[in-house]
Amino acid sequence: MSSARRSVWPFAVVALFILVADQVTKYAVERFTADGSLRVLVPGLLNLVHTNNPGVAFGILADSEMPWRAPLLIVFSVGVMSLIVWLLATSRAGGWFGQYGMTLILGGAA
Repeated sequence: MSSARRSVWPFAVVALFILVADQVTKYAVERFTADGSLRVLVPGLLNLVHTNNPGVAFGILADSEMPWRAPLLIVFSVGVMSLIVWLLATSRAGGWFGQYGMTLILGGAA
């Protein structure tokens, strides 16, 4: 196995870990908290609020009833993930911090 291929494994493991952690925490919130509930995690700094967002960041397209919303969001997500994979595969994601930052974004986007 070439060193270029081996260097991809740490990114894949981190992305997979983030994907699993994201899904486990979402499941836990859905299962163990009521919709609209608020839990203080760090007083004055961090609260966990159970809410639903059918759109994208900041609720963009959340109220849209357009039939093309879901396919559009899927295509956009796949495009962003493909761009991140390309940046990582071609070593264009920056240095060590940039590469792992892109990997964290990739895991969350997946």
